[in-house]
Amino acid sequence: MLRQVLLGRRVGALSRRLTVKSPKKKDEPLTREQVEAIAERARTEQRIWDAERKIFGGGISLGHPFFFLLAGGAVLLHYANARRDEKLENDEEHLARLQRKKTQRDLDARDVDDVIALKRHQLQLWHAKTLDDDPAVSVEARAREAKLQNELAELEFKRVV
Repeated sequence: MLRQVLLGRRVGALSRRLTVKSPKKKDEPLTREQVEAIAERARTEQRIWDAERKIFGGGISLGHPFFFLLAGGAVLLHYANARRDEKLENDEEHLARLQRKKTQRDLDARDVDDVIALKRHQLQLWHAKTLDDDPAVSVEARAREAKLQNELAELEFKRVV
């Protein structure tokens, strides 16, 4: 009991509490479509429950081998995302330095090529963020991606002229 309180309840218990119950009126019998929909939902829930039990054996504890695998994966993803964000910030700082340099004097062809290369790299990184599942992040990323595409087009035009 104490172990469940410390480690949280099993995954399946949460999924059972979140299942949607079909609205029932006591006076009206269920139609065939409603019965089939309820049966299909029950079969789907049972398949998920069976898969969870097959993989985790009914729950994960600190002694379970998957616990360390999942914890390690979460830490690894955290550091990978932090490193990617840091690299993006560093690229933006370098780009800002080049932009300040541009205001001081006209950029020579090599500097323009550096700015274009950095903007293309940033465009790739922001495009990857547009594929994110979070709608707020992907909307912001799309706006930044469009801005970068416009800036890139202006730079390429200036390089040609």
